Amino acid sequence: MISKSERAKGNTDKDDWYAIAGVRLLLTLDLRVGTWSLHSHPGEDGYRGSLSGEYGEQIPLPEPFSFALDTADLPRYSERP
Repeated sequence: MISKSERAKGNTDKDDWYAIAGVRLLLTLDLRVGTWSLHSHPGEDGYRGSLSGEYGEQIPLPEPFSFALDTADLPRYSERP
């Protein structure tokens, strides 16, 4: 999950680190804007596969999960008045 104060550059750097470490699937939820990204096929230069969407769209999780994750009710950060 991405915190309210996180910068986009910081997210990319973290994604690359997970890829280099060999994490097969990385699901990133951006609670600030209600979007998600599923990264796959890790390599030394980052993830080679990526699928993105918005809350309300299902996330098709591949093997070993093999199901679609419903995002309709995922939380978002609330706006301050």
